[in-house]
Amino acid sequence: MIPGSDGAGWRRLGPEDAPALREFLVPREDYAAGFTGRLLRSGGLRIPGPLEGGVFGCFAPEGLRDAVLWTRGGTVFPAFKDASDIPEGERLGRFFKGGAIASFLGAGPDVEALEGILGLEPRVATPYRSLYLDPIPPDPSRPPPDPRAAVRTAGPRDAAALFPLHSAYEREEVVTEIHRFDARASRAALEGILASEIVAVAELDGRAAATARTNARGFRTWQIGGVYVIPELRGRGWGRYVVSHLVGLISRAGKAAGLFVKEGNPAARSLYLSMGFLDAGPFRVDYL
Repeated sequence: MIPGSDGAGWRRLGPEDAPALREFLVPREDYAAGFTGRLLRSGGLRIPGPLEGGVFGCFAPEGLRDAVLWTRGGTVFPAFKDASDIPEGERLGRFFKGGAIASFLGAGPDVEALEGILGLEPRVATPYRSLYLDPIPPDPSRPPPDPRAAVRTAGPRDAAALFPLHSAYEREEVVTEIHRFDARASRAALEGILASEIVAVAELDGRAAATARTNARGFRTWQIGGVYVIPELRGRGWGRYVVSHLVGLISRAGKAAGLFVKEGNPAARSLYLSMGFLDAGPFRVDYL
């Protein structure tokens, strides 16, 4: 019998599997909101077809136990029930034969396990910690970092004002030694973000000083990214100020907040923990 033909084992998921995939992903969104967010459209999961990458799932008698997303752009996001015990790894690997993989992201053990199955060694491996915060009420007692500070939600008209911060963030946090910064692509990405995501901007005397935004929105968790404070104002509470505003917006929508922070950035991790975030475990972003 072919694995998966009886409902068990690995197979490519189709639209009829959306309810099972949702049930699998929702309790894992503390670290996998990026998986859900890449598929969530108009309140439901849109599972891509073969020409767009795909989602592969492993079924056990009790239901879906493992899932792997492969995007058209070559990003692979694994989510395993137990990374130390992945059934039929060879069959999973066959789905990727001859395909292009540019990067892996996900829980650290999941990424390492899938790279091992596929026999791939990343050129750049970046370890993070995944953090998670349940919806919380705003804290109006905390003063702004400066009497001249203001915070608001940005929109498409703010692209020119925010591009210096966005491009600086990409240079510092996103571009690796195997990548090249592309100003035109960066500006286009910012315009797309301002049109589709929630972007908070903190200003000093009307000038952008700090930003934070959502970068993935799941069923119960919205992921935060792009947190950036201009160098001359770091260490003065501006990061807390802009992230608190964004967390408030997320909480008012009834959603939890998730993010991941580089293991080499203890100051940022300490900030988020002091705001009530909980450590959800290791996370990895690897590039081939």
